[in-house]
Amino acid sequence: DRETHRALMRIHVAVGASVFLILAARVIADYAQPRPAAPEQAAPLKLLAALVHHALLIGILVQIISGPLAVWSGARAINVFDMVSLPSPFATRNDALHEGAELAHAIGRWTIIGALLLHLAGVLKHALIDRDGVLMRMLVPGKTL
Repeated sequence: DRETHRALMRIHVAVGASVFLILAARVIADYAQPRPAAPEQAAPLKLLAALVHHALLIGILVQIISGPLAVWSGARAINVFDMVSLPSPFATRNDALHEGAELAHAIGRWTIIGALLLHLAGVLKHALIDRDGVLMRMLVPGKTL
């Protein structure tokens, strides 16, 4: 029903606002730090791994930009668990921006879901088939192959 949907959306927006800085820092840190050497594997798999990695980061970036824009373009404040309210920079509803932000948010969501599934497949490949220590390197930073 409508009231349940509104309640779930309030929670979604509040959680999104709460993790905004963490996610932004994650994306920035990834591009600011040197990457460890990629494990030896076929060139197409190396390319796929890089594409999945960038798709996850770009998906996160799309979410943390389009989410607030979707709320604010509706001329609504972002309410964070009734503790903080981030007012909209828009005095009135901007339908074109609102629809664009909602579409971008949906595309970002499906990008993250697809990339996560591919990432999980890669994790399983490295852990169960290759047994090359990549999973341990991910779980224990600083561990070399």
